[in-house]
Amino acid sequence: MNGAPIEQALALLRECQDRALEREGIPMILALVNEVGEEPHPAGATRTQGAGIAATMDSLWQALARRGRDGDMGRVFTVLQAASYADFGHPGGEASVPLPRQAPSPAEPTRPTEASGAAGHPAPGHGRLTYTAHRNAIGDGRFVRVVNYHNTPQSGREALRTELSAYVRRFRPIGLEELDEFFATGCWRSDQPGFLPVFYEGYRNSADVAGPVCEELGLTGWFMVCTGFVDCPVEEQEAFARAHWIGLVPEELERPGERLAMTWEDVARLAEHHVVSPHTASHDGIADVATDEDFEREIFEPKRAMDAVTGRSAPAFAWLHGTQWGMSERHDRALQQAGYHYQLCNTMIHRIG
Repeated sequence: MNGAPIEQALALLRECQDRALEREGIPMILALVNEVGEEPHPAGATRTQGAGIAATMDSLWQALARRGRDGDMGRVFTVLQAASYADFGHPGGEASVPLPRQAPSPAEPTRPTEASGAAGHPAPGHGRLTYTAHRNAIGDGRFVRVVNYHNTPQSGREALRTELSAYVRRFRPIGLEELDEFFATGCWRSDQPGFLPVFYEGYRNSADVAGPVCEELGLTGWFMVCTGFVDCPVEEQEAFARAHWIGLVPEELERPGERLAMTWEDVARLAEHHVVSPHTASHDGIADVATDEDFEREIFEPKRAMDAVTGRSAPAFAWLHGTQWGMSERHDRALQQAGYHYQLCNTMIHRIG
């Protein structure tokens, strides 16, 4: 293989990861993979768009993951990250490193594998956690565009507004009702590509900056909140954040005695216009939750507390590192028992209940 394809692919990855270093939103394409019952199979323009993205994924897989296994989620995530950036580009423009879309080679793992169904569609259970499964879901039009944000400080308010405004011109905001409708019917309300801006951790600036900007633009924001951060006394919030992989920005540390996390009143207010759900209590990954006490603290109690404050059922859950459904039967069962309906992961949205 000559050097050009892999250099193009690596350039896309560098641009996407540079955005992370600049604290900009990180474009992602998330496949909607239904773990309960039949998958929706939309038709029309969404499938046409998905076929184009799937072709880009095939090119990237050939360049970045030629030796990768179909079920190697690290490789899958890398390919999807690059494909997302190729599809999104910079807000208001295209990626500066265009990748030629080409038909997949018969030798590449875009054909059915032992982890796939007879027609290339994912088989039940762990077979879904493959490149083939993601590629087929996206090619069928079962996907949404997602941009993940973390800290959104006041100093970046106008930049955030400009960025989100560009996405609003290209994509259609999707709220919970439309996501539910898609899983019920297999159809989107519109052939305009769907878009979810997701804000993680529960920062005060998510409530003070991101929420109002979304409302100005008519966007439904998805806020995944670490409830332990919200519960933490003000004087302990910096220590909590540093102990739990919650990044901080210097300008907020220059105001000692002020909150770094949103309040429960902020959570309730955001829930009036947006989708608000737990991101565990302590910003924990699935490996950190092992005992009955851990499960209660990180899965069950965050939902009870949030539901009590908002007056509505928190619909979704996300682990630290975006762990997907199907990695642990015990953890999956606990999320269902707690009453969550969706699990947001790095590469997919699972309907789980």
